[in-house]
Order: sequence, then structure tokens, then C-alpha cells
Amino acid sequence: MKKTFVLFLTSVIFLVSTCSVCAAAGMNNYEGIVKSVSNSNVYIQVAGRTIGYTISPHTIIMVNGKNVPASELMPGQHVSYTNKGSKLSYININSHTEAPGFSQPGLFYLTGSLVGEDNGRLLICDESGSLHNLALPSYVSLNAQVGDLVKVYIDDSGCVYLVNKMAGNMQYACLYRGKLSSVVSNSAQINDTARFDNYRWRDEDVIRLPVSDDVKVYKSNAELGNIGGSIGSYAYFVTRMEYGEERIYKVIIQSGYMKEYVDKIEGIDSVAGRVTLPETDVQLSPGSTILKDGKMITVDNLKEDQTVFALLDRMGNKNSAPLLMVLDRQPSVRIVRGKIDSINSTTFDADHVYEIDGNIWSRVSNPGEFYVNDDTYIIDYINDEKLTPDEFLNDRYDRHSEYTDKNFYAVVDGDEVVGMAMYDSHTDSGTANVRFINAKLDSIDGNGRMSIKDITEYSNLTDKWTIGPGLGYVWIGNSLVIKDGRASETNKIKQGSYVYILADENMNAILVVERGE
Repeated sequence: MKKTFVLFLTSVIFLVSTCSVCAAAGMNNYEGIVKSVSNSNVYIQVAGRTIGYTISPHTIIMVNGKNVPASELMPGQHVSYTNKGSKLSYININSHTEAPGFSQPGLFYLTGSLVGEDNGRLLICDESGSLHNLALPSYVSLNAQVGDLVKVYIDDSGCVYLVNKMAGNMQYACLYRGKLSSVVSNSAQINDTARFDNYRWRDEDVIRLPVSDDVKVYKSNAELGNIGGSIGSYAYFVTRMEYGEERIYKVIIQSGYMKEYVDKIEGIDSVAGRVTLPETDVQLSPGSTILKDGKMITVDNLKEDQTVFALLDRMGNKNSAPLLMVLDRQPSVRIVRGKIDSINSTTFDADHVYEIDGNIWSRVSNPGEFYVNDDTYIIDYINDEKLTPDEFLNDRYDRHSEYTDKNFYAVVDGDEVVGMAMYDSHTDSGTANVRFINAKLDSIDGNGRMSIKDITEYSNLTDKWTIGPGLGYVWIGNSLVIKDGRASETNKIKQGSYVYILADENMNAILVVERGE
């Protein structure tokens, strides 16, 4: 209440001081509710009637004490403003106080990370860590993913009517560790630096990075003051991209005994902020950073059986986690394998069909027929050639019995085959030497070599994703590439994209699937 009262007084003093200036200049002060905004015009309801005003490049628009563009004006805002005739000179919105004239009735918008969407409800975690469960009508477009920073606009009835993705702000850039040597002019120098790359620490030279205005500093789960108070400490530094520049936004001061290890999640208590791993409970706090697919997420986005990289602070008898990184990355399309039984004019039947479900192959009891259309991409690895659909399918005149009893991998959409790769039937399963790899695309050279990083490989022995392999590339000269659910080309995959790869023992890629945005 004290904070609100002070803000109100400040605003009143400001208006009193400007009133005399406005009066002298022939201006008027009013309060009202924004009804609509169109181009350079805003319509405000004042004393029961709606008046239209013009917004010029010289109009001062303030939200919470900050200058903002006219795009911040939205229906439902309760505003105070000054005008001269039909032109607005100054308009002010303050969403933090309840003083009339400086806040809209009800919530206008909030910003935070997208936790999830289910059955017409949108879950947002704001910057204070509070969760908001909001009504999301079916006609509202949601062009954002879990972990994205979004601005959610809410109407008078409490329903979401617009969701804007705030590009880049929640993107995890890098993780460093080292000694905080100095902080000068909002720029920090880190000595004895190591960079977390491909799930390994790589030594680097001394680095200097700008510090975010929103930097948070934590030690033993407690938030400290400004970053300058931790000079001389060894710490972990999490950076993000802010307007094209890498900045330090979270600092985790080392304390106690730090341990790093990889294991599966067995249980999650999101209320208590606790994650159970096979041999220990891990405590999460507001200082914890949870990463998945290069984005920051909340504990609500974690799932059982996910494999995570955990950085634990084992001071005393508790295990707090300043960092938890999800290693699981599922393919964005349906992937099956099996053995071709019979081929028809537009379809083929298969036996021993399995589908990737979670991290394992699950048997499909009744797979039905697989349809091949004119756009189906087919690779014959037996004869090292690409086939047209007609060269694969049987018709009245051409029979292709040489393809029966062959093993295959396929990407399917429903029962339609987007692309498939055939193998010889030299093993019962056709998967004896196939590796399943998740990675981030680094680069592709002209010789068909795809450099990859942040690599994890699925182990059938341990039934989980493990860090590795150490070899940071695959050969993609004759691979099946899937982008946006359709067959594509390797040069269409964007640098920095996450890819799901099936590769043979020589690291030749059979199938490359871009995860998509």
C-alpha cells in the first residue's frame, strides 16, 4: 500500500505541475478509457461519450513511466491525457497502481514465459514467478512455443484476445563458468573461463560481456544484490541475446560442492519445486535455470522420464540445482520402421512395424496400409539410388518384387508416407547398427559433411539419452531430409536448428528431421 500511495502522489504532483503549463498553452486534462485504436487515431470514452484524437510523432505516450510507441495503446486501458483540440499531446497509463486515471480497470496485459496451453486455457509464468491461468478462446492465434517470452493482452472479461511473441528475450545463448574479475561500466570480465559446449566444458580466454539491466545474482538459492558485490567469486554465468547482443542475465555463485551428472526424471513436484532423480531429490528455486531446446522453461514444463543434465550444489545435506538442462528432444514427425510384406498399386503392407514413442520403439499391432503418393521421397540404400514412386509400386505391367522383405524407415503423416529409406534384410530388425542422435546444426560444407553440436545419443542399453558421441559431424550426401513435415533438402535446414538424426555406424545420415520452430 505504501508503494501504491507514493506512486499515486508522484503522479498527482506531476499532473498538478503540468496543469498550469497545459492551461497556459490552451491544453486540457482528461481521464477516460481507450475504446479503439486505428492507425494514428485513438478513440477514448470520456464522461459517457467517445471522442476521437490524433496521435502525432510528437505525442508523448507513457506506460509505467517509460516512453513507448503508439502500438502499446489497446482497448480497455484507463488513461489520463492532455490534448490541444483534436491532437493528443500526452497520454499516460500506469498498470501498477490502483489510482483512478492511472490504471485500467482489470488487467490490461502481462509478460512472462509460456508454460503451456490446454483445453482453452493458457498458462503464463510472469517475471515474479507467479503462474497465471487464462482463458484462451479458440479464435485467438497462439504463435509461440513453451519457453517463449510473450506479451498477453486481456480484455475486460478476463479472456486473452492477443498473444505477441517477444522474439529473442528468452533464448538461452551460452553458459560459462569462471571468476568474476571486475564490473566496469555495466560490463563484466570473467577470468579462468570455460564455455559449456556440446555438453562439455571448453577452456576459453578471458572474456568481457555486457550485463543485462535485468541481471539476477543468486547464491545458495538466495538472490543477492547487484553483480558488483560478487567480484572475486567463482560463478556460473548464463547469457541470453538481447536485441542482437549477448548479455549476462543470470549469475550463480559457486558454493559448497558442485557436481554434474546426467539421469532420468522419476518424479516432479512443481508446487514444492522438487525433481526426483534415481538416487537423489533435486530442489529448484527462483535462482534455478531450466533449459530445453535452447530456451528457458519452468518446472511445469518438465516431464517424467526426460533425461536431464543436472548441475547440483551439494552444500550441506541438500541438493539444490542452479542449472537443469533437458537433453530429450523428440522428432517433430511420426517415424516408423518395419519390413515390407507386399506392394500394391498405391500402397504397401508391412510386418514387424514399430514407431518411436518417447525414446523407444513401440510395436504397432495393426499398422494398416501405407500410402505412397506422387510426392513420396524414396531412397534405396541397397542399390544406392533414389526411386520414383512408380519405380517402387506394383501395377499391372511392372512388378517390383525385389523390394519385398526389405527393411525400411519411414516418416508418415497419418497413413501417408512422406519419405522412406530401404535397407537390406541382413538382420531381423534392421536396426542393429543404427544410431539415434539429437543435435544442433552448426554448418554444412560442400562435401556433404554436417557439423553438429550439443549432441546426445540414445542408448538402447541404458534406455536413455547420453552425452555424445564425441564425433561432431555426420555425412548427409544421400540422406532423407524432412522439414516442416515434408521431404526437403539439406540446404533448406537453418543453422542453429535442432535436428533428429538416424545414422549408421559410419555416421552416414539415413534420416534428418528438422525440429522446427
